[in-house]
Amino acid sequence: MEPIRDGDVDISGAARLLADPARARMLTVLADGRAQPAGELARAGGVSAATASEHLGKMVDQGWLGVERVGRHRYYRIAMPEVVQVIESMALISSVRPVKSLRGARASRDLKIARSCYDHLAGAVGVAVFDALCDGQLLNVTGGQWTTGDRSHPLLDELSITATDLRRFGRRPAVRVCLDWSERRYHLAGGLGALILRRMLDRRWCTPGNTPRAVAFTPEGWEALDRTVSVDRAAIMDKYAA
Repeated sequence: MEPIRDGDVDISGAARLLADPARARMLTVLADGRAQPAGELARAGGVSAATASEHLGKMVDQGWLGVERVGRHRYYRIAMPEVVQVIESMALISSVRPVKSLRGARASRDLKIARSCYDHLAGAVGVAVFDALCDGQLLNVTGGQWTTGDRSHPLLDELSITATDLRRFGRRPAVRVCLDWSERRYHLAGGLGALILRRMLDRRWCTPGNTPRAVAFTPEGWEALDRTVSVDRAAIMDKYAA
């Protein structure tokens, strides 16, 4: 066996940081991209304020989290989108905690129907949107690289996303894909994925759900999804009936 050499990537340090249950729960809460106060993260992690502060400090030092001070309060958010990709990837190979209450069953259902994965849409709805954009030939893959095609799409037209918008992502790729942990298929990430979710929220097609990371679509949002990407609400609800 080859010895570990200087300059090699040390994944064990990152693995140890993620392995702690309290830190893992905090990161899961933060995976929707929003900032959360330290007290809320302590409750999510099931630890005291002092212990939470220690955990959060380690993740800040690692560069995983950013912190903003507002008066006496500190608000934390994920600083690296790659952290959320790791969480989603780990979810693919992790066991599911048993559901022990009706509330837990509803929370699980809501996350599987639609949730935010950092700043883009995931879950059954996210996968359906991605499939529709591929079917409409807006998204193409060539040589393993995803790109946007020349044609438009009813979803982008409805959300007033133009070709000019697609050129404004700077260094960020317009199109990336994530393997969805609940659907086991791809959903759309990258600049376009973030812009679609942001416009959906702005148009009140959806709102943040009661469960952290969950996204709740409004009746108007479901109608728009049916009109633009033929999302079958009834089929999704039946699939994940509590």
